[in-house]
Amino acid sequence: MTLLKNIALAYIRHALTLASGYLLARGLIDQASSQVLLSAGMALAGVAWSTGQKVAANLELQIARKAQPRSA
Repeated sequence: MTLLKNIALAYIRHALTLASGYLLARGLIDQASSQVLLSAGMALAGVAWSTGQKVAANLELQIARKAQPRSA
């Protein structure tokens, strides 16, 4: 895992923990729901990160193909 990915996932995890703690303290969710919220949030963050990497790689590939000189 890259350093950037570790940092981003750490921030996301802390934001989800803060949000679920707030909801838990207000009595809007229970502890089990808090764990589900954290798990689902991390899963969605992983999917979003993976999708972003694939889109970026595809874009780089398209740019490289356009920049490549054509042979006769």
